[in-house]
Amino acid sequence: MRRGDRGVVIVACGERALNEAELCKRTVREHSTLPIELVTGDSSIGDLTERSRDAKTRLHELSPFAQTLYLDADTRVQQDINAGFAVLGDGWDMALTFSSQQDDGWLWHVTDDEREFTLNELGSRWLQLQCGVMFWRRNAATDALFRAWHEEWQMYRGQDQAAFLRAMKRQPVRLWLLGRPWNGGAVIEHRFGRLR
Repeated sequence: MRRGDRGVVIVACGERALNEAELCKRTVREHSTLPIELVTGDSSIGDLTERSRDAKTRLHELSPFAQTLYLDADTRVQQDINAGFAVLGDGWDMALTFSSQQDDGWLWHVTDDEREFTLNELGSRWLQLQCGVMFWRRNAATDALFRAWHEEWQMYRGQDQAAFLRAMKRQPVRLWLLGRPWNGGAVIEHRFGRLR
């Protein structure tokens, strides 16, 4: 199934997302020779946002690569991205950035019910992570994390970040935190919310 050891996966559901994904793919090609897999989700799920989140939380099933860089469709690669894969080569399971929304902005984008449930499950406010740019390597730990993430996401079927934190509690992995330039900065620009 694998076309190579490393590659990029972009989830794009619906015409607007597909247009954004094409622009994203162009920037990936400007800065790398990595193969790119476009995932359009399960067409039986009518709501495009749900279809996108469903696919994102099942990336371990959908990526054909041993090491994957996942990019939201509204991201643009600005520089060489090989350092993210080097982190995986050093033995880390996953690499992503922390969200700029902490403290009063913690999980601002999920429902009050899900925020309260997540806080109760975690026991404290964990560092909120940004899942729009993620490097990960395929192994038993990340497969278990993605399975837990999908299960947690299905509880509320909204945004995916609270579900990711709950999944990390259930199935922790060796996680490397990338700096902000990797998601919304000089390395990978992120046009947050462009598709909402």
